[in-house]
Amino acid sequence: KNLIKISGKLLMIDEIKSYKIGKKVHAEKKLSKNEWFYKIHLTNRPIMPGILQSEAMQQSIVSLLYLDKKYKLFDILIFNSKNTFFSEINGKHTLKIISNILEIKNKFIKANSVIKVKNKIIAKGEFIFIIVKNKKIS
Repeated sequence: KNLIKISGKLLMIDEIKSYKIGKKVHAEKKLSKNEWFYKIHLTNRPIMPGILQSEAMQQSIVSLLYLDKKYKLFDILIFNSKNTFFSEINGKHTLKIISNILEIKNKFIKANSVIKVKNKIIAKGEFIFIIVKNKKIS
């Protein structure tokens, strides 16, 4: 079941492995060697774009928030992000995405996340999200 309103190629998480509402989530994305982005991004050196790595971290955080029923009537939008990439991702891998909610204050949510491949941190991100009323529901 999709918790977030993203599908198709842009869905960057396959499964939520574990979570604690309002605190932490462990998600996974399985990559094959034939991923669409390997064919179009740096074709002489096919790697997963950093923006998609950031998207995977953000999707895990938003999924965790939507597991909490109190956010069901809201859209959660990215407000600010800071990402650091330590190593390339290419070929067949399972991305382990570990994300934490650090603070919820007024309409802002502060969170962080890492992506691991084979227990090695490949990327990390710090994010601030804003909670807005879903216009279709109001």
